[in-house]
Amino acid sequence: MTFPRRWAAGLVWALLLASCTSPGQRAPGPPSAARSSPLPTGSTRPAPRPTTIRPALILTADLRQRPAEWRRAAFIPYGPATTELGIELPPLRTSVPLVPRSFTVGPDGTFWILDAVKARIAHYASDGRYLGAIGGLVIDRLHPRPRDLAFWNGRLVVLHEFDLAASFREARGGRLGPDVALQDATGRSIGLLYVYPSTRSQGFGLSDGYTTLYQLGSGPHGMGSILPGRPARFRQAPGLPLDGGVWLDVGGYRQQSFRLVSTTPSEEVVQPVRLRMRVGGTHPHAVPAIFSEHYEAGAAGSGCFLVQGSPAGTADAASYGGGRWFLRYPTDGSPLVWERLPEPALPDEYQIRHLAADAAGDVFFMTALRSGVAIYER
Repeated sequence: MTFPRRWAAGLVWALLLASCTSPGQRAPGPPSAARSSPLPTGSTRPAPRPTTIRPALILTADLRQRPAEWRRAAFIPYGPATTELGIELPPLRTSVPLVPRSFTVGPDGTFWILDAVKARIAHYASDGRYLGAIGGLVIDRLHPRPRDLAFWNGRLVVLHEFDLAASFREARGGRLGPDVALQDATGRSIGLLYVYPSTRSQGFGLSDGYTTLYQLGSGPHGMGSILPGRPARFRQAPGLPLDGGVWLDVGGYRQQSFRLVSTTPSEEVVQPVRLRMRVGGTHPHAVPAIFSEHYEAGAAGSGCFLVQGSPAGTADAASYGGGRWFLRYPTDGSPLVWERLPEPALPDEYQIRHLAADAAGDVFFMTALRSGVAIYER
Protein backbone atom coordinates (compact mmCIF):
# COMPACT_ATOMS: atom_id res chain seq x y z
CA MET A 1 0.00 0.00 0.00
CA THR A 2 1.46 3.38 -1.00
CA PHE A 3 0.54 6.79 0.33
CA PRO A 4 1.07 10.32 -1.04
CA ARG A 5 4.60 11.68 -1.30
CA ARG A 6 3.62 14.65 0.86
CA TRP A 7 3.46 12.29 3.88
CA ALA A 8 7.07 11.20 3.35
CA ALA A 9 8.22 14.80 3.01
CA GLY A 10 6.39 15.69 6.21
CA LEU A 11 8.15 12.89 8.09
CA VAL A 12 11.57 14.20 7.09
CA TRP A 13 10.61 17.70 8.17
CA ALA A 14 9.29 16.45 11.48
CA LEU A 15 12.44 14.52 12.26
CA LEU A 16 14.64 17.50 11.49
CA LEU A 17 12.72 20.17 13.35
CA ALA A 18 10.87 18.10 15.98
CA SER A 19 7.71 19.78 14.84
CA CYS A 20 4.41 18.69 16.25
CA THR A 21 2.70 19.02 12.89
CA SER A 22 2.93 16.96 9.70
CA PRO A 23 3.82 19.49 7.01
CA GLY A 24 4.02 16.78 4.37
CA GLN A 25 0.23 16.65 4.36
CA ARG A 26 -1.54 19.50 2.72
CA ALA A 27 -2.79 21.50 5.68
CA PRO A 28 -6.46 22.42 5.82
CA GLY A 29 -6.96 25.91 4.53
CA PRO A 30 -9.60 28.22 3.15
CA PRO A 31 -11.56 27.13 0.08
CA SER A 32 -9.77 27.04 -3.25
CA ALA A 33 -10.93 30.43 -4.41
CA ALA A 34 -9.27 32.02 -1.40
CA ARG A 35 -6.01 30.24 -2.22
CA SER A 36 -5.77 31.44 -5.82
CA SER A 37 -2.89 33.58 -7.06
CA PRO A 38 -2.62 37.16 -5.81
CA LEU A 39 -4.26 39.77 -7.99
CA PRO A 40 -2.02 42.03 -10.11
CA THR A 41 -1.05 45.37 -8.60
CA GLY A 42 -3.77 47.95 -9.07
CA SER A 43 -6.55 45.43 -9.73
CA THR A 44 -9.73 45.29 -7.75
CA ARG A 45 -10.70 42.20 -5.83
CA PRO A 46 -13.91 40.61 -7.13
CA ALA A 47 -16.86 40.25 -4.82
CA PRO A 48 -16.68 37.02 -2.80
CA ARG A 49 -18.70 34.13 -4.19
CA PRO A 50 -21.52 32.76 -2.05
CA THR A 51 -20.37 29.49 -0.47
CA THR A 52 -22.54 26.45 0.17
CA ILE A 53 -21.27 23.76 2.54
CA ARG A 54 -23.06 20.49 1.92
CA PRO A 55 -23.70 17.75 4.49
CA ALA A 56 -20.84 15.29 4.69
CA LEU A 57 -20.75 12.52 2.10
CA ILE A 58 -20.05 9.20 3.86
CA LEU A 59 -18.28 6.60 1.71
CA THR A 60 -17.91 3.08 3.09
CA ALA A 61 -15.04 0.88 1.93
CA ASP A 62 -16.22 -2.69 2.45
CA LEU A 63 -13.37 -5.19 2.49
CA ARG A 64 -15.80 -7.96 1.50
CA GLN A 65 -16.96 -6.06 -1.58
CA ARG A 66 -16.00 -7.62 -4.91
CA PRO A 67 -14.19 -5.41 -7.44
CA ALA A 68 -16.36 -3.83 -10.10
CA GLU A 69 -16.13 -5.25 -13.60
CA TRP A 70 -14.41 -2.92 -16.03
CA ARG A 71 -13.98 -3.87 -19.70
CA ARG A 72 -10.42 -4.89 -20.55
CA ALA A 73 -9.34 -2.58 -23.38
CA ALA A 74 -5.75 -3.74 -23.80
CA PHE A 75 -3.13 -6.12 -22.44
CA ILE A 76 0.58 -5.52 -23.08
CA PRO A 77 3.01 -8.23 -21.94
CA TYR A 78 6.37 -7.71 -20.27
CA GLY A 79 9.42 -8.91 -22.12
CA PRO A 80 12.61 -8.04 -24.03
CA ALA A 81 10.91 -7.44 -27.38
CA THR A 82 10.41 -3.88 -28.61
CA THR A 83 6.66 -4.41 -28.61
CA GLU A 84 6.71 -5.45 -24.95
CA LEU A 85 6.99 -3.40 -21.76
CA GLY A 86 9.93 -3.47 -19.38
CA ILE A 87 9.86 -4.79 -15.82
CA GLU A 88 12.54 -5.13 -13.13
CA LEU A 89 11.92 -7.51 -10.26
CA PRO A 90 13.59 -7.75 -6.82
CA PRO A 91 16.05 -8.50 -5.41
CA LEU A 92 18.85 -8.09 -7.95
CA ARG A 93 18.74 -4.34 -8.63
CA THR A 94 15.60 -3.12 -6.93
CA SER A 95 13.70 -3.63 -3.68
CA VAL A 96 10.27 -3.17 -5.30
CA PRO A 97 9.06 -4.19 -8.77
CA LEU A 98 9.73 -1.51 -11.38
CA VAL A 99 6.58 -1.56 -13.48
CA PRO A 100 5.34 1.03 -16.01
CA ARG A 101 5.03 4.23 -14.01
CA SER A 102 2.24 6.17 -15.67
CA PHE A 103 0.09 6.43 -18.77
CA THR A 104 -2.09 8.86 -20.66
CA VAL A 105 -4.67 8.70 -23.43
CA GLY A 106 -3.81 10.64 -26.58
CA PRO A 107 -6.26 12.90 -28.45
CA ASP A 108 -6.79 10.01 -30.90
CA GLY A 109 -7.63 7.51 -28.15
CA THR A 110 -4.29 5.66 -28.20
CA PHE A 111 -2.26 4.84 -25.08
CA TRP A 112 1.13 6.31 -24.17
CA ILE A 113 2.87 4.40 -21.36
CA LEU A 114 5.83 5.65 -19.35
CA ASP A 115 8.13 2.62 -19.65
CA ALA A 116 10.97 3.70 -17.36
CA VAL A 117 12.73 0.32 -17.36
CA LYS A 118 13.30 0.63 -21.12
CA ALA A 119 13.86 4.42 -20.87
CA ARG A 120 11.09 5.31 -23.31
CA ILE A 121 7.46 6.26 -23.78
CA ALA A 122 5.77 3.32 -25.50
CA HIS A 123 2.84 3.99 -27.83
CA TYR A 124 -0.02 1.50 -28.23
CA ALA A 125 -3.33 1.46 -30.09
CA SER A 126 -6.56 1.35 -28.12
CA ASP A 127 -6.56 -2.45 -28.48
CA GLY A 128 -2.93 -2.88 -27.35
CA ARG A 129 -1.15 -3.07 -30.73
CA TYR A 130 2.34 -1.58 -30.62
CA LEU A 131 2.67 1.68 -32.59
CA GLY A 132 6.19 2.84 -31.71
CA ALA A 133 8.06 4.66 -28.96
CA ILE A 134 9.75 7.91 -28.01
CA GLY A 135 13.22 7.50 -26.56
CA GLY A 136 15.52 9.84 -24.69
CA LEU A 137 14.57 9.18 -21.08
CA VAL A 138 17.45 9.09 -18.59
CA ILE A 139 17.04 6.82 -15.58
CA ASP A 140 19.82 7.38 -13.06
CA ARG A 141 20.61 9.30 -9.87
CA LEU A 142 22.23 12.25 -11.61
CA HIS A 143 19.37 13.38 -13.84
CA PRO A 144 15.68 14.25 -13.40
CA ARG A 145 13.60 11.07 -13.46
CA PRO A 146 10.28 10.71 -15.33
CA ARG A 147 7.17 10.68 -13.16
CA ASP A 148 3.99 11.42 -15.16
CA LEU A 149 2.88 12.52 -18.64
CA ALA A 150 -0.03 14.28 -20.36
CA PHE A 151 -1.03 15.99 -23.59
CA TRP A 152 -1.20 19.77 -23.42
CA ASN A 153 -2.88 21.35 -26.44
CA GLY A 154 -1.83 18.35 -28.55
CA ARG A 155 1.78 18.28 -27.24
CA LEU A 156 3.03 15.32 -25.22
CA VAL A 157 4.77 16.58 -22.08
CA VAL A 158 6.64 14.42 -19.55
CA LEU A 159 6.86 15.49 -15.89
CA HIS A 160 10.28 14.84 -14.34
CA GLU A 161 11.53 15.25 -10.78
CA PHE A 162 14.97 15.70 -9.24
CA ASP A 163 15.23 15.99 -5.46
CA LEU A 164 11.43 16.49 -5.61
CA ALA A 165 11.73 19.56 -7.89
CA ALA A 166 9.54 19.35 -11.00
CA SER A 167 10.62 19.94 -14.59
CA PHE A 168 9.30 19.10 -18.05
CA ARG A 169 10.44 17.63 -21.34
CA GLU A 170 8.33 17.88 -24.49
CA ALA A 171 8.20 15.20 -27.18
CA ARG A 172 9.63 16.51 -30.43
CA GLY A 173 10.09 14.48 -33.59
CA GLY A 174 10.17 11.12 -31.88
CA ARG A 175 12.48 12.21 -29.05
CA LEU A 176 12.28 14.36 -25.95
CA GLY A 177 13.46 17.95 -25.88
CA PRO A 178 15.59 19.67 -23.22
CA ASP A 179 14.62 19.75 -19.58
CA VAL A 180 12.67 22.88 -18.51
CA ALA A 181 12.50 23.82 -14.82
CA LEU A 182 9.25 24.72 -13.06
CA GLN A 183 9.05 27.63 -10.63
CA ASP A 184 6.38 29.73 -8.97
CA ALA A 185 6.11 33.51 -9.20
CA THR A 186 8.84 33.93 -6.57
CA GLY A 187 11.34 31.91 -8.60
CA ARG A 188 11.38 28.95 -6.20
CA SER A 189 11.19 25.34 -7.36
CA ILE A 190 8.10 23.32 -6.53
CA GLY A 191 7.16 19.66 -6.73
CA LEU A 192 4.25 18.20 -8.68
CA LEU A 193 2.38 15.00 -7.94
CA TYR A 194 0.51 14.79 -11.26
CA VAL A 195 0.01 16.55 -14.56
CA TYR A 196 -3.36 16.55 -16.35
CA PRO A 197 -4.43 16.68 -20.02
CA SER A 198 -5.36 20.12 -21.25
CA THR A 199 -6.68 21.56 -24.51
CA ARG A 200 -5.58 25.05 -23.46
CA SER A 201 -2.30 26.84 -24.09
CA GLN A 202 -1.28 26.13 -20.49
CA GLY A 203 -1.17 22.81 -18.67
CA PHE A 204 -2.34 21.86 -15.18
CA GLY A 205 -0.63 20.09 -12.31
CA LEU A 206 -1.08 19.22 -8.65
CA SER A 207 1.54 21.00 -6.54
CA ASP A 208 3.20 19.51 -3.47
CA GLY A 209 4.83 22.77 -2.35
CA TYR A 210 8.45 23.90 -2.21
CA THR A 211 11.19 21.31 -2.48
CA THR A 212 14.15 22.79 -0.62
CA LEU A 213 14.75 21.08 2.72
CA TYR A 214 14.09 24.10 4.93
CA GLN A 215 10.83 24.87 3.07
CA LEU A 216 9.25 21.40 2.90
CA GLY A 217 5.55 21.61 3.66
CA SER A 218 5.27 25.29 2.67
CA GLY A 219 4.52 26.95 -0.64
CA PRO A 220 1.67 26.39 -3.08
CA HIS A 221 -0.31 23.21 -2.49
CA GLY A 222 -3.14 22.12 -4.75
CA MET A 223 -4.09 22.58 -8.37
CA GLY A 224 -2.48 25.18 -10.59
CA SER A 225 -1.92 26.19 -14.19
CA ILE A 226 1.50 25.81 -15.79
CA LEU A 227 2.51 28.50 -18.25
CA PRO A 228 5.09 27.60 -20.92
CA GLY A 229 8.46 29.33 -20.84
CA ARG A 230 12.02 28.95 -19.59
CA PRO A 231 11.41 28.35 -16.78
CA ALA A 232 7.79 27.22 -16.84
CA ARG A 233 5.67 29.07 -14.29
CA PHE A 234 3.18 27.60 -11.84
CA ARG A 235 0.20 29.70 -10.82
CA GLN A 236 -2.39 28.45 -8.36
CA ALA A 237 -5.87 27.88 -9.79
CA PRO A 238 -9.32 27.25 -8.26
CA GLY A 239 -8.98 23.60 -9.27
CA LEU A 240 -8.90 21.42 -12.35
CA PRO A 241 -11.21 22.79 -15.08
CA LEU A 242 -14.10 20.48 -15.92
CA ASP A 243 -16.98 20.82 -18.37
CA GLY A 244 -19.60 23.47 -17.71
CA GLY A 245 -17.19 26.13 -16.43
CA VAL A 246 -16.62 24.32 -13.13
CA TRP A 247 -13.26 24.03 -11.36
CA LEU A 248 -12.83 21.15 -8.94
CA ASP A 249 -10.19 21.15 -6.21
CA VAL A 250 -9.47 18.89 -3.26
CA GLY A 251 -7.98 19.61 0.16
CA GLY A 252 -8.54 19.55 3.91
CA TYR A 253 -6.83 16.18 4.26
CA ARG A 254 -7.16 13.91 7.26
CA GLN A 255 -6.59 10.19 7.61
CA GLN A 256 -10.28 9.53 7.02
CA SER A 257 -11.63 12.63 5.33
CA PHE A 258 -11.05 15.35 2.76
CA ARG A 259 -13.16 17.97 1.03
CA LEU A 260 -14.03 18.72 -2.57
CA VAL A 261 -14.52 22.33 -3.66
CA SER A 262 -16.46 23.14 -6.85
CA THR A 263 -16.02 26.71 -8.05
CA THR A 264 -17.89 28.64 -10.76
CA PRO A 265 -17.93 32.39 -11.48
CA SER A 266 -21.09 32.68 -9.35
CA GLU A 267 -20.67 30.24 -6.45
CA GLU A 268 -18.52 27.86 -4.48
CA VAL A 269 -19.72 24.49 -3.18
CA VAL A 270 -17.80 22.65 -0.46
CA GLN A 271 -18.44 18.93 -0.17
CA PRO A 272 -16.91 17.23 2.92
CA VAL A 273 -16.13 13.56 2.31
CA ARG A 274 -15.70 11.07 5.15
CA LEU A 275 -14.30 7.59 4.63
CA ARG A 276 -15.19 4.54 6.66
CA MET A 277 -13.99 0.95 6.43
CA ARG A 278 -15.92 -2.13 7.40
CA VAL A 279 -16.06 -5.88 6.89
CA GLY A 280 -19.45 -6.97 5.56
CA GLY A 281 -21.01 -10.41 5.51
CA THR A 282 -22.82 -12.29 8.25
CA HIS A 283 -21.36 -10.24 11.08
CA PRO A 284 -20.49 -6.81 9.64
CA HIS A 285 -18.30 -4.59 11.76
CA ALA A 286 -16.32 -1.37 11.49
CA VAL A 287 -12.55 -1.45 10.99
CA PRO A 288 -10.34 1.50 12.06
CA ALA A 289 -8.44 2.47 8.92
CA ILE A 290 -6.09 4.92 7.24
CA PHE A 291 -6.95 6.25 3.78
CA SER A 292 -5.22 8.28 1.12
CA GLU A 293 -6.87 9.82 -1.94
CA HIS A 294 -5.25 10.58 -5.30
CA TYR A 295 -6.84 13.11 -7.67
CA GLU A 296 -5.79 11.46 -10.91
CA ALA A 297 -8.14 12.60 -13.68
CA GLY A 298 -10.88 14.94 -14.80
CA ALA A 299 -13.51 13.23 -16.96
CA ALA A 300 -16.03 15.58 -18.60
CA GLY A 301 -17.99 16.99 -15.62
CA SER A 302 -16.44 14.77 -12.95
CA GLY A 303 -13.26 14.43 -10.91
CA CYS A 304 -11.80 10.91 -10.70
CA PHE A 305 -10.00 9.67 -7.59
CA LEU A 306 -8.11 6.57 -6.57
CA VAL A 307 -8.73 5.97 -2.86
CA GLN A 308 -6.48 3.54 -1.02
CA GLY A 309 -7.34 2.20 2.41
CA SER A 310 -5.62 -0.04 4.93
CA PRO A 311 -6.71 -1.23 8.39
CA ALA A 312 -4.93 0.70 11.13
CA GLY A 313 -4.47 -2.36 13.36
CA THR A 314 -1.92 -5.03 12.55
CA ALA A 315 -4.36 -7.86 13.32
CA ASP A 316 -7.01 -6.44 10.97
CA ALA A 317 -4.39 -5.81 8.30
CA ALA A 318 -3.22 -9.42 8.53
CA SER A 319 -6.78 -10.75 8.44
CA TYR A 320 -8.31 -8.58 5.73
CA GLY A 321 -5.53 -6.72 3.90
CA GLY A 322 -6.33 -3.37 2.34
CA GLY A 323 -7.98 -2.23 -0.85
CA ARG A 324 -8.46 0.51 -3.41
CA TRP A 325 -11.61 2.18 -4.61
CA PHE A 326 -12.66 4.37 -7.52
CA LEU A 327 -14.52 7.61 -6.78
CA ARG A 328 -16.11 9.57 -9.60
CA TYR A 329 -17.42 12.82 -8.14
CA PRO A 330 -19.78 14.64 -10.54
CA THR A 331 -20.27 18.38 -10.85
CA ASP A 332 -22.75 18.09 -13.74
CA GLY A 333 -25.59 16.22 -12.05
CA SER A 334 -24.56 12.75 -13.22
CA PRO A 335 -24.51 9.85 -10.71
CA LEU A 336 -21.69 9.54 -8.21
CA VAL A 337 -19.63 6.34 -8.56
CA TRP A 338 -17.97 4.58 -5.62
CA GLU A 339 -16.75 1.06 -6.34
CA ARG A 340 -13.89 -1.24 -5.50
CA LEU A 341 -11.00 -1.73 -7.92
CA PRO A 342 -9.02 -4.94 -8.39
CA GLU A 343 -5.76 -5.30 -6.53
CA PRO A 344 -2.51 -5.50 -8.54
CA ALA A 345 -0.86 -8.89 -8.88
CA LEU A 346 2.49 -7.25 -8.07
CA PRO A 347 3.37 -4.56 -5.52
CA ASP A 348 3.02 -1.32 -7.47
CA GLU A 349 4.57 1.35 -5.24
CA TYR A 350 6.58 2.50 -8.25
CA GLN A 351 3.46 3.22 -10.28
CA ILE A 352 2.39 6.86 -9.99
CA ARG A 353 -0.80 6.98 -12.06
CA HIS A 354 -3.58 4.38 -12.21
CA LEU A 355 -6.43 6.41 -13.76
CA ALA A 356 -6.61 8.47 -16.95
CA ALA A 357 -9.46 9.88 -19.04
CA ASP A 358 -9.86 10.44 -22.77
CA ALA A 359 -11.36 13.44 -24.55
CA ALA A 360 -14.84 11.88 -24.48
CA GLY A 361 -14.78 11.50 -20.69
CA ASP A 362 -14.25 7.73 -20.59
CA VAL A 363 -12.05 6.57 -17.70
CA PHE A 364 -9.24 4.00 -17.95
CA PHE A 365 -7.52 2.04 -15.19
CA MET A 366 -4.00 0.60 -15.60
CA THR A 367 -2.81 -2.18 -13.31
CA ALA A 368 0.28 -4.38 -13.10
CA LEU A 369 -0.29 -8.10 -13.58
CA ARG A 370 2.37 -10.80 -13.28
CA SER A 371 2.82 -11.24 -17.02
CA GLY A 372 2.02 -7.74 -18.28
CA VAL A 373 0.02 -4.56 -17.90
CA ALA A 374 -3.75 -4.48 -18.32
CA ILE A 375 -5.72 -1.35 -19.16
CA TYR A 376 -9.43 -1.40 -18.35
CA GLU A 377 -12.17 0.98 -19.48
CA ARG A 378 -15.22 1.93 -17.47
